[in-house]
Order: sequence, then structure tokens, then C-alpha cells
Amino acid sequence: MAITPYKRGDITIKSIGKISYQWYYNESNSFNGASIISGATSGSYRIPIGTTAGMYYYFCKVSSPG
Repeated sequence: MAITPYKRGDITIKSIGKISYQWYYNESNSFNGASIISGATSGSYRIPIGTTAGMYYYFCKVSSPG
């Protein structure tokens, strides 16, 4: 699995096989307490234009059946 950040605010995860994704964000560098990003269930996530300025950390929970 490779995670590729882009300067424009795109984050992409590439994998092979049936994988499910759920993206989260937090204002601290910890998955604990991170908030789910509703509808963000693909291998890439584009940080929306207009996101309030600040420091955010993005996490993707990747799972595979079985």
C-alpha cells in the first residue's frame, strides 16, 4: 500500500484487492478522538476548498474482509 500526499490537498492510497476505506481527521496527531469524514469512503480524499485554516491530521482506516 502506498500513500501519496499532493500539495493541492489530495491524498491517495493505492492497493490491490477488495479494500474498504474510511477517512477521519483530527486537530492533533492522534487517531484517538478523530472525527469521521462522512461520505469519505474511497482510496483518495480531497480536502475541501474553504476548510477553516488550521493544522489538521488526516487518517484513513483501511480494512479488508477476511
